[in-house]
Amino acid sequence: MLATTTDATGSFSLKVNPNLVYQVYLSHLGFRSKVFRWWAQQSLKKTYQLQAFYNQLEEVVVAQNLPIKQKKDTTVFQTSFFSNGQEHKLKNLLGKLPGVEIDRYGNVWYGGKSITKILVEGRLFFTGSTKLAVNQIPAHAIEAIEVIDNFDEIALLSAFNDQKETIINIRLKEDKKKLVFGDTKIGGGLEGRYHMHPTLFYYGEALQGSIMATKNNTGEQIFELEDYLNFEGGLLHLFDQTEMGRESGALQFLQKEDRYRAQTHFFASNLSAPINSKLDFNGYVLFSQKDMSSKKQRHIRYRIPSQPLEETQQINQQADNHHLLVKLDWKYKPHRKTEIRNYSLIKSGHSSFNRHINRNTPIDQYNTQYQHQEQYHQFTHHFLHLYRASRKHSLQTQFRLENYSQNPENRFGSNQAILPAYIQPIIKENHQLLDRQKNRSHRLHIAFKDYWSIAALHHIYIGIGGYLVDQKRRFSLWQPHPVYPDELAIDPDRFHSASKLKIWDNYFSLEYKTQIGNWQFRPQLYWYFFRKQGHLPNKLYRDRQALLPRLHIQYHHPKGGKLELTYALQNQRNQLAQLSQTSRMEGFYSLYSGSPSLEDPLYHQSQISYHRFELKNRMFIRTQLEWKHYAQTVKRNTVLSPQLEQLQQEQSWGRSENHYRLYARAKRRFGKWQLGIQFRLTHKDFYQITNHQAQKNNTNSLYNRIELTSKFHPSAPQFSISASKNLRYFNDFRVDQNQIHSQLTYAFHRDWELQLDHDYQHYHSLNDQSNLQYQLLHFSLQYAKNNSGWRAQIQAKNLLNVEQKRSYQFSDFSTQEETIWILPRMLLFHIIYNF
Repeated sequence: MLATTTDATGSFSLKVNPNLVYQVYLSHLGFRSKVFRWWAQQSLKKTYQLQAFYNQLEEVVVAQNLPIKQKKDTTVFQTSFFSNGQEHKLKNLLGKLPGVEIDRYGNVWYGGKSITKILVEGRLFFTGSTKLAVNQIPAHAIEAIEVIDNFDEIALLSAFNDQKETIINIRLKEDKKKLVFGDTKIGGGLEGRYHMHPTLFYYGEALQGSIMATKNNTGEQIFELEDYLNFEGGLLHLFDQTEMGRESGALQFLQKEDRYRAQTHFFASNLSAPINSKLDFNGYVLFSQKDMSSKKQRHIRYRIPSQPLEETQQINQQADNHHLLVKLDWKYKPHRKTEIRNYSLIKSGHSSFNRHINRNTPIDQYNTQYQHQEQYHQFTHHFLHLYRASRKHSLQTQFRLENYSQNPENRFGSNQAILPAYIQPIIKENHQLLDRQKNRSHRLHIAFKDYWSIAALHHIYIGIGGYLVDQKRRFSLWQPHPVYPDELAIDPDRFHSASKLKIWDNYFSLEYKTQIGNWQFRPQLYWYFFRKQGHLPNKLYRDRQALLPRLHIQYHHPKGGKLELTYALQNQRNQLAQLSQTSRMEGFYSLYSGSPSLEDPLYHQSQISYHRFELKNRMFIRTQLEWKHYAQTVKRNTVLSPQLEQLQQEQSWGRSENHYRLYARAKRRFGKWQLGIQFRLTHKDFYQITNHQAQKNNTNSLYNRIELTSKFHPSAPQFSISASKNLRYFNDFRVDQNQIHSQLTYAFHRDWELQLDHDYQHYHSLNDQSNLQYQLLHFSLQYAKNNSGWRAQIQAKNLLNVEQKRSYQFSDFSTQEETIWILPRMLLFHIIYNF
């Protein structure tokens, strides 16, 4: 009898006597044995695969239940060791885990790394949003919390892909595998304030679904920008949005803009279910409607050496936005070597606002009304095919199709002539203008990538792809007739045109990855060739090509810590609006025109970073140094008249500019306290062109922050305080910004919880010795009987009834002191039911 065992790779060999018949017996614990006969006439090389047979595992090994387990990139926290039974939601548990941080907005970090997604039993919780999950997942259903440091959404590429995430996976208790949970929050207060927010979630082993709705006039926003990006496709959303998509009002309802009145209606739902063992489906629907009013006041100083000017603005705006998003996501795995992903996204919406602006300039006073309406529609389809040809070879195919349409319309009215130096109205006494645009965009991107492991620690990645972009814009400027419903065309040669642009962009990339000891090297060459062809309205025909080198180096210290160095030569594409010479209005006192001779921006970008995390010592440190060098860019020449009318003209700029950023952040636990420090230093030197004169500017910013957080017994008050100072310089202009934020949480008598949140902001201008400051105080008192789903809450927002926020802002050629009116004090009483 001959016997042998496999090595670490599963390979084995046997030396036998020739011309004999052998009975070969293959076995492994947990798998069905395999027996076959073999006549040893010649050597045999063959691969065998055993079938799993779990009933063979008769022994049961009971391991010690530890509070924290670490295995490779996964850290498992058993929640029973950190919970006292009074936690309502996931956020209450996360704050007690070592190395985990959660802020008041719902952002989560582990060891200084941002948590990008939250999963439940290996499946995304809604879109994976941390802010939604920490406030909805019930703490009593959680068995363990897994932090996965190098998570790859695409398992077939995990051996090749280094762009990985840090995520959290929630493991449910056995009796909670089929879980229905959610809450209903209903509240009201003085001066007609109301807030209604019901949620319902079902989580089963196969089927998951959720429904969320919100109606309030308290300014609360459930769905934010990060959630929207996850909704768009998350990791699979690898391509840029269209130019019109970035400029449109599609994201306006997600912006965190202060206002003094806000009414929100929001609905979202999703369904996730495996159709069978190979096909998985996710569907989402989101609707949002917001009615908002904002009020601002600005005092602007234009830094023009030969002609310093000042103006004041008072801006009142009412906005109403409606948005509908539908997403269908399919994942198909016909076998273990192939994975296909499809998602289709439909976006449609309407946004409008009415803005009143009073301007006081050195020349005159302007009272202006600006009305904007816009409709947009977008359809996107993304296809991803992954095939693992062998253990050393994988192929990836991507296809993305996007169609976008946008029809903005702007009406301008004023008591004075609008841009009289550039626009000659047909009826001079009528100070009204109508600007219409029609924008269309069609984009197609096809990419192929070959992942090839040529040896144990040597990989080669080859990529081939191409973009096809077809953009169309139509501009027209009209003057409404004061009596008849007619519209008169203004200067058709300058303000009426149809522009077209087609771009064929092809690229080839070659990347090599190797590992030598604890060092990893990834050099890459990226070659592209593109052709632009268009009518702007003059004909444009341009071919360009370039070779862009890139480099990524990693070093893993044997005792912990990772050092990374990256370098890339980057190229950006100028869009249709930048290349078209047609003039268009950007506001009632600003006119914009591009240039067909613009060169695409080219810049060098490098970064070096270091990260170290020690769970045992509750300590992490993260540092990063960035540098950007612009060899070629696009600049705006701002021609400013004495009436402060602006003509913005694009032009290529070949003088070098540099941006530097040094960042460091560290935290360490000392007994019952945790100390955190943060440091950021930035420097930018850049050119500003005003009235055809170039001036080199320097901006510098020095930011320091220190934070102290208590880690007392859960029955004791928990306290945190942070103080920060930000020194900002713009040439000879300097502003100091100081902030103190403190937070107190105290759970007492088992059923009561008190929360106080105080924020103090102070701005000091060293040039004119002015001071701007404000402070906000929020209060909450909550009663929840133990083991009861009912809660009662008294909440006070802006308890000090602060009416305004005040700050200093910078731009290329101006500094401005800004005052923003905010929501007044609100006293609310909530009844909450958790189930």
